[in-house]
Amino acid sequence: MVAVAASNDYVSGGNTVMRTRDGGRHWATLRVNPQFRGTGDFCTGGDPAVAYSSRDHGFYMTQLCFFRSQSYSEIHLFKSVNGGRTWNPGRQRALVASNFDYASDEVDPTVFHDKEYLTVDNYAASPHYGRIYISWTKFHFLPDGFGDYCPIQLAYTDNVPTTNPALTVFQHSQVVPDNPGGDGLGESADQFSVPVVEKNGDLDISYVLEDCNTSLDFGLRFQKSSDGGASFLPQPVTVDHPGEWADNPDPTDHLAPKKFRTPETESLAYNRKTGTLIYVEQNYIDGATSGMNISYWLSHDGGLTWSAAKTLSVDNAGQPAPNDQFFAWVAAAPNGTFHIIWLDNPRSGEQMDRYVAGNVEERRKHVEDLPDQHRELEPGLGILHQRCIHR
Repeated sequence: MVAVAASNDYVSGGNTVMRTRDGGRHWATLRVNPQFRGTGDFCTGGDPAVAYSSRDHGFYMTQLCFFRSQSYSEIHLFKSVNGGRTWNPGRQRALVASNFDYASDEVDPTVFHDKEYLTVDNYAASPHYGRIYISWTKFHFLPDGFGDYCPIQLAYTDNVPTTNPALTVFQHSQVVPDNPGGDGLGESADQFSVPVVEKNGDLDISYVLEDCNTSLDFGLRFQKSSDGGASFLPQPVTVDHPGEWADNPDPTDHLAPKKFRTPETESLAYNRKTGTLIYVEQNYIDGATSGMNISYWLSHDGGLTWSAAKTLSVDNAGQPAPNDQFFAWVAAAPNGTFHIIWLDNPRSGEQMDRYVAGNVEERRKHVEDLPDQHRELEPGLGILHQRCIHR
């Protein structure tokens, strides 16, 4: 079994790509570095996402391209057709989004593109089979540095030329509209989008309402496109219900006494067997008693309505687990089981003791959650920034 994973590379500034051909028993590693074609300079990348295309028999990977001391900001797409062994060079990246006008050589310093994510329509019966979707947050800043809006955006394409991905043409649409002159809050202040495709070709996108100028979050949202990403619902769907979800109140996303940030990076998955969607997010609603926990919501109508929140990270008595659990991710298996992984902090303090996995199984007549089916995984700091896709 071939699998490819990617992580931030704080040595080269780009992405580290890990690949295995034997189901994870052995791994090889290489680096993929982005290049800004406006000047020819290599840029800082990271925030990778990886997806496999069954139509193209290849892997796709996205990452950022920006500079610490200059205003250029782009999102790049890379392609591999040999199981992740090699990728197109940075100068041949497919350009997803940019604040630089290559025709006029002018940069728009008010825009910064951030936190992209990637998926591919792998359903052969879908009207958009093989389409590649990339969602991200577009930050807009006023001259004084204040962010007045930061909505979710989308780019999509049906063809990435293998010999030169730079020739790729993307279509763009707004998942959430701009709000010029806004206060950096409300529906046009978003972060952490995750696109997912249903077997009928519908595109679903989860995201979080987040202050454009802090890390404070205010709600969980969902959007849907039934025309291949060209348009979305007139209004987003609110996933969380009153009184069942809360953000960490720290404006920098620190869970004391840990020294790293733990932002509200939600995860969305689609069960092709049952048609159910699951939305997983860390939850501070019980923070004063048990710390951060992992909650989930289910939808059986394509995301238009959502169940009440249920706690996944529980102790042996079925109560919210103590201390902190965070950075959850979910995937759906062909047999109808959702698999969720998160970081677990059962002992107080800043040490991360273990990784935990849990299952949510669906049954024909009704849905039962089985939060006690947990198992510990081998620790490894690399998982903090990895995405692993199996084919």
